[in-house]
Amino acid sequence: MKRKKVMVVLMCAAMALGTAACGSNSKSAASSAGSVVTETESTAANAGTDSIATESMVAGDEWSDYVTLADYKGQALAYADGTKIANGMTVNIDYVGKIDGTAFDGGTASDYDLTIGSGTFIDGFEDQLVGHTKGETVDVKVTFPDSYASTDLAGKDAVFTVTINKVYKTTPGEALSNIVSKSDFQKYPEQLQESWRSYWSAYVEQTAANYSMTTSDYLSQVGKTQDDINEMADSYLKTDMVSRAIVQKEGITENDDIYKNAVKSVLANYNANSLDDLVSQGTVPQVAADYMVSYSEAEAVIEKYSVAAVADATDSSAASTES
Repeated sequence: MKRKKVMVVLMCAAMALGTAACGSNSKSAASSAGSVVTETESTAANAGTDSIATESMVAGDEWSDYVTLADYKGQALAYADGTKIANGMTVNIDYVGKIDGTAFDGGTASDYDLTIGSGTFIDGFEDQLVGHTKGETVDVKVTFPDSYASTDLAGKDAVFTVTINKVYKTTPGEALSNIVSKSDFQKYPEQLQESWRSYWSAYVEQTAANYSMTTSDYLSQVGKTQDDINEMADSYLKTDMVSRAIVQKEGITENDDIYKNAVKSVLANYNANSLDDLVSQGTVPQVAADYMVSYSEAEAVIEKYSVAAVADATDSSAASTES
């Protein structure tokens, strides 16, 4: 399964296109998500940057020439079947929200990662999943607050039919972040680094324009510099490089299901017919389209080779397996 929430939030923030272009997973009616920029900064693995030389890639170059991968096999991800959901665990869910038996806009999502106890969703939603297990379908009953942004939903009772797909200790995306932090980067491919830096500079420029500010004034207002923007870009570059290196090491081609499923997931997020359409229509630049696919492929590989997580003393007492 691909972590759609991570990918959609990541790319929407980077493109600064607004929520309309991002699909329902970026901020659903069940969610009260916070700052998009804050989420994207954490998603990039917090890899940081340092003084790493750049070099032009040439025909025959391998990603192993640029980065030495940390071990990505044997990651402890999902709990064993039967493990009861507890606070702090992450569940992958599908859900459909209805009011008076009718589904409402923004109330449906699939393949959504939700950390229980995070307060991401409206009051009562997460609590009602505690104690349930993978494979169960649960009717979660909630009441939208009177102050809810959508007046069509404010104050109304709703029922979300939630299907629990997985129960995670560590999601594939989190595991990928750890792999990035432990990998050794010999050099950066110059063109790819330039693409990421241009990408984030364009994001900042567009965001500044949205506030009728110059880029320099906006950066001053938020306490950032161009060096900070470059550092963020380079952290995405590292994640991009590791994702591509994993895909290349596994020998995944466009004929493989892992690739096809990754593309399918990306296109579903944008209601697009092809990756070429995404790029040609200006929805995302090429570097973003490539990144989303490689990221999803890398997640699938990590999950393919993962092992079951084991509940330990730090987990709630609800995290016990059924006999």
